Amino acid sequence: MLIKVKVWAPAIALLVLCTSLPMAQGQTVNKTQAGIPATSSRCTHHASRSAARVPYASPAFNKRYASCRMQERYNWGSREQICLVNLWNRESGWRVTAHNRSSGAHGIPQSLPGSKMASAGPNWYSNPFTQVEWGLKYIKGRYRTPCNAWSFWQRHHWY
Repeated sequence: MLIKVKVWAPAIALLVLCTSLPMAQGQTVNKTQAGIPATSSRCTHHASRSAARVPYASPAFNKRYASCRMQERYNWGSREQICLVNLWNRESGWRVTAHNRSSGAHGIPQSLPGSKMASAGPNWYSNPFTQVEWGLKYIKGRYRTPCNAWSFWQRHHWY
């Protein structure tokens, strides 16, 4: 599937449509090249085409994408979404660039070390799709649900 992207800066793009459309300069890019997980077309569309547009990779965009993916992939509802928002608000403020200098934790889920997220994609350092996908999988594997992870975080201030 091809998507149209609008480039704001060399490494930052805003998803415009999840359809097969050429880019502004006649180029096309597939989902893998754009760093979008192959299974996430409905969620990227949801995050980028809502009534209130938000910039790509902004905390609001990242929350929308995560909300859609957690429901789509893990069938987690609104209660789990609240826990995830609380958890990642504390960890990173939902910023892809959040970095803890003392520990080396990085990104939205504060992966330690950040390079662990390379298992979800080579663009782990700055791509919200890769970071959210890795973070949700980590929570599922270690805590089963975001509320379990949030409960652990409240006791230990890490997860």
